[in-house]
Amino acid sequence: MTPTRPTRGLLPWMSACPEKFGKTRVVNALAEDSEGAIWMGMGDGTLYRHLPSGRVEHYAAAEGFPASPTGSEPFSSTAIQSLLCDRKGRIWVGTVDSLYRLIPHPRTGANIIEDRPGKREGLPQTRVHTLFESKNGDIWAGMFRALAQFPHDGGPVRVWKRNDGLPGKSIISIAEDHDGNLLLGTDDLGTVKLAGDGFVSFSQRDGIGGNTVSVISETPRGVLYMVGRYDDQGHLSLSARQGERFTAVQPRVPKGIRYFGWRPARVVLQDHTGEWWLAALHGLCRYPRLDSPLELARVPPKAVYSSRDGLPNDEVIRLYEDRGGTLWIGTGARGVTFWDRREDRFRSIGGDVMDRASSIGEDDAGNVWIGDESGRLWRVQHQRVSPVGGAAEGRGWINDFLLDHSGRLWVATGNKGLLRFDHPAAAQPEFRKYDQADGLSSANIRCLVEDRQGFILFGTSGGIDRLNPDSGHVQHYSTAEGVAPGQVVSAYRDREGAIWFGTTYGLTRLGSETHPPHSPPSVWITGISIGGRPMEISNLGESKIREFEIPPGRQQIQVDFVAVSYASGNLPRYQYRTGDGPWSPPMQSRSVHYGALEPGRYQFEVRAV
Repeated sequence: MTPTRPTRGLLPWMSACPEKFGKTRVVNALAEDSEGAIWMGMGDGTLYRHLPSGRVEHYAAAEGFPASPTGSEPFSSTAIQSLLCDRKGRIWVGTVDSLYRLIPHPRTGANIIEDRPGKREGLPQTRVHTLFESKNGDIWAGMFRALAQFPHDGGPVRVWKRNDGLPGKSIISIAEDHDGNLLLGTDDLGTVKLAGDGFVSFSQRDGIGGNTVSVISETPRGVLYMVGRYDDQGHLSLSARQGERFTAVQPRVPKGIRYFGWRPARVVLQDHTGEWWLAALHGLCRYPRLDSPLELARVPPKAVYSSRDGLPNDEVIRLYEDRGGTLWIGTGARGVTFWDRREDRFRSIGGDVMDRASSIGEDDAGNVWIGDESGRLWRVQHQRVSPVGGAAEGRGWINDFLLDHSGRLWVATGNKGLLRFDHPAAAQPEFRKYDQADGLSSANIRCLVEDRQGFILFGTSGGIDRLNPDSGHVQHYSTAEGVAPGQVVSAYRDREGAIWFGTTYGLTRLGSETHPPHSPPSVWITGISIGGRPMEISNLGESKIREFEIPPGRQQIQVDFVAVSYASGNLPRYQYRTGDGPWSPPMQSRSVHYGALEPGRYQFEVRAV
């Protein structure tokens, strides 16, 4: 006997009461509000609200809509394409050429339009295909050749167009996965992922000057500024952040100073007294105390130092101020120079053993560390230089230092990855090295920064890596996640916790939100072959394989597997083991080969990390 089930059907509202909707029968969009009423967007541009009581309200010109008269052409230029009721109770209406936001709980007979975003927000006057509210309350509008984001906190509207890398001609549907990534359905390129890790990139159209962003920093009052180079001209620009835009100026320098070098280096610095210093090919410019970096465009330097004033070379390359207020200077000469504030003069050390200084840092005991262009490390104690870290063959330049919250000193090398000194002040400090075998995307590390969660982020020639020092897990981010193109050459964490990266083609910001670690994805076994003979495996893969026998004689076995992760920057690595043995080192390969196994029983396990 077949049990009976209740019958389900559809209530034909339109057929039951066509007089309530005039002659228009084309309903393009539906949405339910907090009162349980159903909103209907029509093809002629009119808007209806069907209340739970059965009453129907009609919204058109009297309420602020430029709608066609009821019953006119059903595919007019005012046709409503999409509707959304957000968690604040506001109704969003997308039409063929406009976007409207209604006041919460609107009523007929009075204007109900709260806002009509348009040109002032950078929105094109074009078809709004879809509206979506993300988990954090942001409103997204998928449009013809555009995507708009309306932040939940009322911040500036962000608009992506083709020039910003937006793929496809139209965004016709939007969804969100559990990792906060947006999935965009396009009309010509399938589904595209917009990463939810908070990367926002800036370019010259956002007001920043220069191509390569080689310096990012803040003034004591919290003004974020950056230094950009015009690579084809040798000019230098200084940009200060104002909201979501930047204002760029060129510092005022003497006529004889026209070139500021080519190396990615700290060439502009505001010291603890508020004075500014600028490194140039023909000397070191010293400016008076200024509150805003933009004032450097009108105020001339109060002094310009060169070899006549005690510098070993007129080519000044990089600057660093240690915690004691001493200014350290790297020049075109071997060794390093510091400015003795008490005697108001320059002193140079290490020229007999060191190459040119390529980076300058400091450990938790106040010792200054120098990396040179030969890849060697040096530590300065009581103005005496001593080598650190053993042989430097093949390291390339030492590009950056980072002292983390626990006192560990991290060193970015040009060819040998990342070095970590857990006790940098020890008499003979030892380091641990990270490279591609540990999951790094490149051994050429250009810059370092630590986020509030203790992760170490570093820029490479191909993007940004984020290392968890406790687990060793590495995530990689590239232009696919919104990182500005080019090599990542500078990094900085501002007082709000946001991380900034400068590249050879722009500037990228990673928001200060906590990013919970992603759970490792499930692994599926996709193939097993014994002695070159494949076993029958589901085309979709299997999580467990039944027991099978290995024929007599030494046999070659290959196991293939895969894990699919949609988390941004998460390229799965794998570990495997046989029986209860230790897990293998993490690897990116998706196959394991056993060359000669004896007959017997074996347990093989693989996992993603």
